[in-house]
Amino acid sequence: HRDLHSFPTRRSSDLFNKGNLTPVLTPIDLGVQLYKAEDKANKEDLTLYQQQIGSLIYLSTKTRPDITFAINRCTRFMSNPDINHFKALDRIWKYLNKYPTLGINYNCNDNILKLIGYTDADWGGDIVGRKSTSGYLYLLNNNIISWNSILQKTVALSSCEAEYMAFKEAIKEAIYLNNLTTYFNKFYNNNNNNIRIPTLLTDSESALKLANNPEFHKRSKHIDITYHFIREAILDKKVDLIYVNTKKQLADGFTKALDNIKHKNFNNSLNLKEI
Repeated sequence: HRDLHSFPTRRSSDLFNKGNLTPVLTPIDLGVQLYKAEDKANKEDLTLYQQQIGSLIYLSTKTRPDITFAINRCTRFMSNPDINHFKALDRIWKYLNKYPTLGINYNCNDNILKLIGYTDADWGGDIVGRKSTSGYLYLLNNNIISWNSILQKTVALSSCEAEYMAFKEAIKEAIYLNNLTTYFNKFYNNNNNNIRIPTLLTDSESALKLANNPEFHKRSKHIDITYHFIREAILDKKVDLIYVNTKKQLADGFTKALDNIKHKNFNNSLNLKEI
């Protein structure tokens, strides 16, 4: 059993004088869109914005997956932020003021390591370039060990394509993590030679069919060839890609803003608790 504290939250909040901001329940204000700045930011504002982003990224990649999408959205404007982008950052600080000691709770009692992941995408959620956001998380024996939220490099023409393109980053991470878990399983269980294929769950049946069936060539021939290693990974049994109901999609909070109730449920699914 291990608790990871979020002390960097307090240190960062004090550093940028954010401790007096009114606490809120979510890191993103629903309905507020961010656009490119019309005017050029001055050097002081640019430095301040980038320093805050750097501090929050460190926190989001270590112990606070609950702010990952909010940070990902703000990083898109690091080269020229304006007042609206600073307000979006302040929203994250307000949320951290509400939950300064929230951290990941780990319970590791099983000697056999089991890897399961969730992948999701929000189609065209980026208003500026109409690109989609990919999100994934991986659980090791029901403990979150890896997560990410990233803007896709190309524009998807449908939600099916967005979900399919999200598979790439998720499967790359699955292969990497499975190499580690396979080694440790063999190390601690010399008599157990069973090969465990990591499971990756998606709530997109159309993208699942596209990944499993090469006959869908006409629907995917325009997609960059780098994404089609997905099919090879499935054929080589490097990952088992299966469907999960949208209500049980744990990666939802890495691709879009959530309301109070959904965000609370998202935190609970990640086993985030007050320390």
